[in-house]
Amino acid sequence: LEDLPRKFLAALVLLNLAGYTAGHLAARTMKLPDSMGRALTLEIGMQNAGVGTLLALTLFTDTSAIPPAFYTFGCMFTGTILAGYWRKREQKEEQ
Repeated sequence: LEDLPRKFLAALVLLNLAGYTAGHLAARTMKLPDSMGRALTLEIGMQNAGVGTLLALTLFTDTSAIPPAFYTFGCMFTGTILAGYWRKREQKEEQ
């Protein structure tokens, strides 16, 4: 039980990264332009994060919404970091 928070966090991070990876691979497979590929990557990586919270609140108890709420926050956080990385990389390429 002590290790549960670490396992929970690891599962959230892995799920989020798997979504970003799937989006990136799909964009490359479809040979999308960079801007569309980045949009697809972010969309798939963060897809349904908020919906999970809503479903948990609707179908289960209030406490069941806590994991999806953390996942939603994590998705928004990692998405912001990824978008910032892309922006900095693009600025360096322009110089």
